[in-house]
Amino acid sequence: MNVHPLVLQGDVELPSQFRWPLATLNFSIRRLRNVHCDVYHALTPDAGLSAIIARKHKLITTVHDVLVFESDTALSSVHKAYSRATIIASCRWSSKVICTSNYARQKLSSTLKISPEKIEVIYYGVDHSIFQPLKKEGKEKVTFLFIGGGDRSSNSETDSSVITLNAFAKVIQEYPDSELVIGGRPSRSSFLCSLSRKLGIEKQVRFVGFIPENELASYYNMADAFVFPSRQGFGLMLLEAMGCGTPVIAFDLFDTSEYVGKGGLLTNPNSVTDLQRAMLILIDDVKLKTRLSQLAFETASRFSWKRMTEELLSLYRAVDPV
Repeated sequence: MNVHPLVLQGDVELPSQFRWPLATLNFSIRRLRNVHCDVYHALTPDAGLSAIIARKHKLITTVHDVLVFESDTALSSVHKAYSRATIIASCRWSSKVICTSNYARQKLSSTLKISPEKIEVIYYGVDHSIFQPLKKEGKEKVTFLFIGGGDRSSNSETDSSVITLNAFAKVIQEYPDSELVIGGRPSRSSFLCSLSRKLGIEKQVRFVGFIPENELASYYNMADAFVFPSRQGFGLMLLEAMGCGTPVIAFDLFDTSEYVGKGGLLTNPNSVTDLQRAMLILIDDVKLKTRLSQLAFETASRFSWKRMTEELLSLYRAVDPV
């Protein structure tokens, strides 16, 4: 079977956000006209739209998230309009649609009036040869880890890094020896450093900047818990941390619970106090932390690249059974 993966890409730089989708779409369509395969797999709805316009059949499109159909998101109106249009078109004209959660499947089915049978759920996987438990070194401090560039909400109070700092500031009041390690893009460091000083916790917060992929597992293993209060739902870093046997704390939003399961604590996305309480629980209850560590590892083990690949191949054969 000849399968062609499709990603939307172009070789032209355009200054306007209004023009780049059209330019890259046109570039992708021109390339596709000379490609002939048994099955076409569009890795994004943008690429799916390209394949549809290029009149490619036996098309599978992956929709990675459905945030554009949620009301409580910080996406711009332009981004929402364009993303909705590409998702609607690619889902309606594809032979099969892949979603990465049952939540997304139900959302697409109800919003776009698409039969659930047309939508396959294939969960993300994690590389367990990299993200695995390492030998723990004894340490006196309880360490929380946050990694990310912040949400699209920038420096607002709903930004995940801001929420984490505010919750940790309350934790410090009861456990002053605790530590928060923050990794992420350097452009955010000055703002977050300023906020940590304002909260009076600058001595307990350590900024490590961008963390290379080959060092991520060491940081996950170093942490007592990985904190990920994102309003965007599930993030692959949750699975990576859980694969290392590190309990996670995340907002109970959208598809997050499908991945975290019993491998962490899910909190009210509208309550910093609830997040703080979850962090305190993992400090106070050592037995629970140990149990969650084991459950995190067991849960993550069910999400592998091998399983994801096998499910993809099975779907390819279903679309092109010859």
